[in-house]
Amino acid sequence: MSYSLARQSGWNLARIVPSASASASPKVTASRSPSVRPSATPTPTQSSQGSAALNAALAAVRAALSTLPDGKTKDQLLRIWDQTAKQIANGKDAGKKISDFEAALDAAHELGVVGELQYQTIKTALAAVKTFL
Repeated sequence: MSYSLARQSGWNLARIVPSASASASPKVTASRSPSVRPSATPTPTQSSQGSAALNAALAAVRAALSTLPDGKTKDQLLRIWDQTAKQIANGKDAGKKISDFEAALDAAHELGVVGELQYQTIKTALAAVKTFL
């Protein structure tokens, strides 16, 4: 296929095959693709993934609380947490609500009602929630 025939057919062989008269090897230049910048505004997928992760973190705290021995303290902490989780999920005064919950948890731990292992488990789950605040 000659160069003119290739050009007529839409192929540009000059870009593929160096000419016979070229004395040096052909130059290869890299084309720069436009840089992709992440959007500052979360997309619906990012938003729903973040929401799902937050809900999972909130559920982890509740699951950790459910391992406490049955009794008044467990019921109170679960009730406080359910209110706190609802406020966090709605984005209403989340920092204050989680501080209030931690104060109640710390008091129960200091009184010896919440054991050390359970306390650390709940605090670890709370740390995951805090990453979303």
